[in-house]
Amino acid sequence: RRVLFRSGCGGKSSVRAGERQPRETDKEFERTRVSGTALFRNGEYRKAVKEFSAGAEKAGKAGEWLWQGRMLANEGGAYMMLGENRPAIRRLLAARTAAEKAGDLLTLQGVEGNLASVYVLTGDYEAAAAAAGRGAPIRPPKETPEYRTRTLIAFGRAMAKARGDRKSTRLNSSH
Repeated sequence: RRVLFRSGCGGKSSVRAGERQPRETDKEFERTRVSGTALFRNGEYRKAVKEFSAGAEKAGKAGEWLWQGRMLANEGGAYMMLGENRPAIRRLLAARTAAEKAGDLLTLQGVEGNLASVYVLTGDYEAAAAAAGRGAPIRPPKETPEYRTRTLIAFGRAMAKARGDRKSTRLNSSH
């Protein structure tokens, strides 16, 4: 199945969605992802960046776009947690390219959500709205209802900010 979405340059791109056959390298990349994720969850973001960066580089050299996209997306998320928005944006844009090549809709949707969030943080509401607009219509095959809800809320917040609604706040906010 092919999915059509708006690309970052205002054009449209087509991504082939679907499952790929497992490969021998998957176990090695999964170990790296799990290790980096454990560091991330423990608040060791700088170490997580190094782990994900090494995994992304190795995946890129092997032509493993699926894993490169996932590693870069996670690296971008770690940079976001460090408050380092420029490197976060660079990694997320690279992750988007790799996810498009791999047809990895789940990673692609998550990347657009993170891009929308980081652009809101930097005050670039137009870019946030564009990322939200690209990500909202993506329907990954293995998406859970909870993930879909969180993603749509993030996209909605970015769109509200872009429209100038400065009252858009987190749902769990007390204000």
